[in-house]
Amino acid sequence: MRVACASTPLYDIPYRTTPTLELFALVTVEEVDRLIGSTSCKTCQLDPVPTWLGKEMRPLISPFLFLLFNKSLTSGLFPTDFKNAVVCSRLKKEWLDASQYRPVSNLSFLSKLLERVVQVRLQAFLDVW
Repeated sequence: MRVACASTPLYDIPYRTTPTLELFALVTVEEVDRLIGSTSCKTCQLDPVPTWLGKEMRPLISPFLFLLFNKSLTSGLFPTDFKNAVVCSRLKKEWLDASQYRPVSNLSFLSKLLERVVQVRLQAFLDVW
């Protein structure tokens, strides 16, 4: 086998650089304000204030969330308090028996906002490549 393949030239594999995502683009106050306004009014037990109140106060809290989210994006760290969730069980289908449950995690309002900021940036990067 080696003798038969010895005269075969080696295949030249072209070198191609793969882009890397080294930094996320920073968020703006306007983007935070828009994200707060577009979220649903579902409140989690972990939220310190009801979501509807946070949405009403968005002109006041958007600058602070802007700083918090940018710090998270530049450091690459997701705040520890945002990693908590309230997990409850729901029936998979209403017509199934009671043994068919699935876990549902309810995240805090701020955690969902930061997750959406990262999702938008990651999706933009993946759409290009």
